[in-house]
Amino acid sequence: MIKNLKGNFGKFLFIGAASFIFLIPITCAYFVKFQLMPKFGKEEQAFKNHKSEMLADLELLNHAPPFPDGSWNQNADSFLSQYITLEGQNIKPISSKDHDLVIKMFDQYPNWRKDPEQLKKFLADNAITQIDTSWLEQLEGFDHWNFSSRPEIKREVEKASSQNGIGRIGIWASLPIPRYDEARKWATLAFFKSYKNKKSLQGLKTFRPVEKATFLIDS
Repeated sequence: MIKNLKGNFGKFLFIGAASFIFLIPITCAYFVKFQLMPKFGKEEQAFKNHKSEMLADLELLNHAPPFPDGSWNQNADSFLSQYITLEGQNIKPISSKDHDLVIKMFDQYPNWRKDPEQLKKFLADNAITQIDTSWLEQLEGFDHWNFSSRPEIKREVEKASSQNGIGRIGIWASLPIPRYDEARKWATLAFFKSYKNKKSLQGLKTFRPVEKATFLIDS
């Protein structure tokens, strides 16, 4: 009887494993046909519907880029390192009080970009006026943001140079980088303050250097 149980159990395992292996390609095919393809089809059709407009916009950006190439003489990193923290590090920046308030406000209104009502509440929040964003105005004197000269970055780069293959890739992938989303949050609040004071153009002027710096890093 025990032999029969063992034999049946082995057959059961074999059939189960074979069924599982057989179902994998079927499941993948179903997912591709009914999930991915309709989505890609809609995106392809949307592109076809607006192809001429998109190409015209790309041509315009080619002749008039939002951030045209310029000098790279004034690095903003030493200045921004006083206000923007690094990924994976809990070191408080100089403006620690306002820094925490900035993060708290964006956590409080996480969907302000998509939810008009939440945006209205965000703009009406008096905490915006309590945050000192004047330091952002000094960014106009800089033309790029390069954090590779930081000592902690240099140490990791030197360590990576002595490694091969996966070891080097691992070090490069774990390099501490500034949380430049924080810079965008600061700039957004600066614009909101200007908007509330009916000085939107000044707010955009303050926002632009931050967006340029983070844009160049992203690209």
